[in-house]
Amino acid sequence: MAREVSVSNLGPISAALEAELRQRVQQNGIVIWLDRDGHYSPLVDQLQALRAEGALPYAVHGFRGSHLALMLDLDAVAAGSDPPRLLIHLPGFTEDTVTQTPVLGHYRSGTRFRKALGTLIREAAAGQVPGEAIEAFVATEPETLAMADAWLQAQLQADGGGLYEQVRSTPVVEVVDQLLSDGPLCRQLTSAEARDQFLRAMEATLGLPRHWHRPAPQEPAASSDSGDLGDAISNAVMSALAQANVSLAMWESGRPATRQQRDDLAFILTSWALVVEYVHDLRRAPQGAAAEAAKAVPARLVSTCRELASQLRARHTAFYQRTADEAELLLSEERQLAKAEDLGRIDTFRFEESTVLDAALDALQQRQFRSAAQWSAQRLSSDGKQAGPQAASQRCDSFWLQQDPARHETWQLIAAAARLGEAIHHAGDLPSNLPSLQQAVDRYVERGAAVDQAHRLLEQRRLTALVPQIPAFERLLVELDGLRQLWRQWADRWAIAFNALCKQHGFLPEPGLQQRQLFHEEVEPLLRQAQNRESQRCAVFLVDALRYEMAIELFQQLQDTPASTVQLKARLAELPTVTEVGMNVLAPVVSQGRLSPSISSIDGGSIQGFRAGEFLVNTPDTRLRAMQARTAGGPCLKLSLEEVTSLKADTLKKKVDQARLLMVHSREIDDAGEKGVGLDVFDRVLQSLRAAWQRLRTAGVRNFVITSDHGFLLNEGAPPAVRRHGNKNTPSRRHVFRPHAANHDGEVRVALTDLGYQGVEGQLMMPEDTAVFDTGKHDMRFVHGGNSLQERLIPVLTLQHRVATGGSSQQFQIEAQQRQGVAGLHCLEIQVKTVEQLALAFGSRNRIELSLKCPDDPDLQVELAQARGAAQLNGSVIQAPVGESFELFFRLSGSSQEKVRVEVFHPSATDQVAACIPESRFLVTALSTAPQRPAEVATPAPQPAPATSPDSPMPQWLEDLSEDGKIRQLFAHLAAHGAITEPEVAAMLGSPRAARRFALQVDALASRAPFSVRIAMVGEVKRYVKEQS
Repeated sequence: MAREVSVSNLGPISAALEAELRQRVQQNGIVIWLDRDGHYSPLVDQLQALRAEGALPYAVHGFRGSHLALMLDLDAVAAGSDPPRLLIHLPGFTEDTVTQTPVLGHYRSGTRFRKALGTLIREAAAGQVPGEAIEAFVATEPETLAMADAWLQAQLQADGGGLYEQVRSTPVVEVVDQLLSDGPLCRQLTSAEARDQFLRAMEATLGLPRHWHRPAPQEPAASSDSGDLGDAISNAVMSALAQANVSLAMWESGRPATRQQRDDLAFILTSWALVVEYVHDLRRAPQGAAAEAAKAVPARLVSTCRELASQLRARHTAFYQRTADEAELLLSEERQLAKAEDLGRIDTFRFEESTVLDAALDALQQRQFRSAAQWSAQRLSSDGKQAGPQAASQRCDSFWLQQDPARHETWQLIAAAARLGEAIHHAGDLPSNLPSLQQAVDRYVERGAAVDQAHRLLEQRRLTALVPQIPAFERLLVELDGLRQLWRQWADRWAIAFNALCKQHGFLPEPGLQQRQLFHEEVEPLLRQAQNRESQRCAVFLVDALRYEMAIELFQQLQDTPASTVQLKARLAELPTVTEVGMNVLAPVVSQGRLSPSISSIDGGSIQGFRAGEFLVNTPDTRLRAMQARTAGGPCLKLSLEEVTSLKADTLKKKVDQARLLMVHSREIDDAGEKGVGLDVFDRVLQSLRAAWQRLRTAGVRNFVITSDHGFLLNEGAPPAVRRHGNKNTPSRRHVFRPHAANHDGEVRVALTDLGYQGVEGQLMMPEDTAVFDTGKHDMRFVHGGNSLQERLIPVLTLQHRVATGGSSQQFQIEAQQRQGVAGLHCLEIQVKTVEQLALAFGSRNRIELSLKCPDDPDLQVELAQARGAAQLNGSVIQAPVGESFELFFRLSGSSQEKVRVEVFHPSATDQVAACIPESRFLVTALSTAPQRPAEVATPAPQPAPATSPDSPMPQWLEDLSEDGKIRQLFAHLAAHGAITEPEVAAMLGSPRAARRFALQVDALASRAPFSVRIAMVGEVKRYVKEQS
């Protein structure tokens, strides 16, 4: 019977070659095979036979002495309507000689293929035969492909069955898994011979050099310069093991491998895989014996090594860290020579992350902000905050960053610092010869606002993240302080230039930029153009000290709202830029373009308000009265921002239905700034503004105007220059009223009449830069009143919704549990779940915004450090995936050390999400006081705690602690008296058995209490002692 023609009948090396050819033809159509030595003609004959039998999906033609015959065959192939899939074999031809043949046209239109027989043997046998055996066979210079097929077939059958074949046929990831978990494979590792057979299989699977697991300790002085690479590798391995205090265990026959022996084998395999991954991720030639050996590994085995390393990082993190730290000792030359620009995408070893971190800090020091930004973008690309395709293409797989949230915080600070440096460089200086104030405003909107936003965000990040526990704290502190000075110098130059422009063009801009015209030009048109009562309804947010750059952040969150027109414009606040001026002129108090202020004194006094007809506008109620006078067709309603975000939905809806204009006022930013805690509050206010917008829109409001009275200068850590102007009681921090015109160095002045103020005389004087007047006050972190663009430019954010918001029946719930924290950071495992019975809404959400707060102390600082998993951090907001758990690392800071509850909530109110308060309590880091351990004093006999008596209410934490009243009574006793002995616990709980059960539960129970519980032995008596830390 004739032999069946089939690809499966090809030899193992021929079959591998055919598979590669098939892929090339499928990808490229026409493939020209240049076979200089003619090794492959017999295989081509077999392929032609396979094609004739219909076993190949591509045509095969070859030169057999006649170009004419070949061209006729090719013409027949090209005659079809479909693009040809064609392999043309040209034995004896090279790139030079093929140009002299009629096949040149096909050669130019197709893809060239060539492969030496030795290269083919190495590639095909890799992963199946140990590397030394492959090289030994290639060294014999086999003359035909048939000889190579026969050799590999014999090698594969030589160890038939047995441990070698079992190990070689098992995926290497599973092999290492079994070593680490004492899997079934380990039962067969009962002798040194079995170990050798196991390692020989790994030589084939991973390309593991024999010298890697058979070191030569008798020649410790040998070096890689001796000419024997194998001995150099052996000595490198021995040196690394010695430095890591690791010794390979001896093997005894007849006994299964011990834990140490299994770990030894896992270390040998993993250390090699890590070196291979590192070397093939480098952007330059490797240095050192171990690295050079890894460079020669075939591509297929490189992929195997990378897969093993990746899986170990994901599934055996502790083993990976230990092995990587020991294995990097093999790369002494690399560690000495490593430069950040040489390293690849993957941080296989810890020294790679450290090298890149040092490079980023060096870039900050040298003011190379773009380089620092690129390093940080690679490191933080998984956060979802580093914008642009460049960050995505350079994404870094830094295992070490994932394992160390403190290091992650360092990189976040570097990224924020680089962003500020780049923004300052891009903004440059404000030209002092611009033809109008409008162009100065445009220049700040386009360039300057980005600087101030980056400056604020850096200071917010610095407040919570710059702690001594993070890596490179001292270096980072120096660089961040330097950036504060860099910003100060930039802000001074812009302020001086802007004041020069105001002196040239006037401090009062054209009407389209005036704050006093805002109500007439922005609010009234929204009320007039409506078609029905619901769309006529308008909400005006008057937000004290909402700076323009902060409104940019809000605008970016709202601009993609469907069926809506969202615009952000800028105006110049009235002077001086204080609340008493800016907040009151937001009401319609202008008359024929002029204002009528009430000033307490023209010599160092202040503006009290503005006259509107017969009354003075100087409070929220009088502002509302002025707006009501200009609003026809319905009443006006005044609400605070807190009321809008906290009222029940039906109560808010009833209030909205009764009004045509809603005035929402907020002082949170200004109040917090004046108290020196603005950095803690800014983000929360932006969240509240977005939540208030959403709640009012749901209640039926379709038109919104969000604006402010003035901005501010943020002087955190970089005090401005202080100038004297009369006595300390006369000036405000950034301005002063004087009755007479007088010029002072470093100041600008403007007549009140030139500001469009009527009924008053005098001069307004202000520093020309960011300096402050000496008022005797030392806290100048948050100031306003002057004529810098940071203080004077106010946002006008308008939103017009063409349709009412659609109601959704889809609801979500949050589940959160405490997990083990690291490096001073707490950890929560969080998952957002859809409430199944209500999940019928159209277009299910796949991400929900979350945030974290302390429900018992809203002023507590909550810093979100890192999210592991599919969640992404954006400042204080978490973009959480629905249905997928993630870990959140955070830090709590406050004035005293205590244990508090935290609440995971949905800040923007765009979805129906039930908040979650985990049972556990978390320790607050005291910013100014050190924790005190309570003294151990004699414990009085247990008495019923006051907290559980009928006459006093039970604290909420105690009520939530346990359903067991005796447990609650015991913790109430601890809270009141500080300690309790084990016999007293048994007496209180009713039996020694209950006391033993309590001992097993005490840690879990204490995590829900506002204090910790420490177990102490006094004599032979166990005592439970209350602790605050």
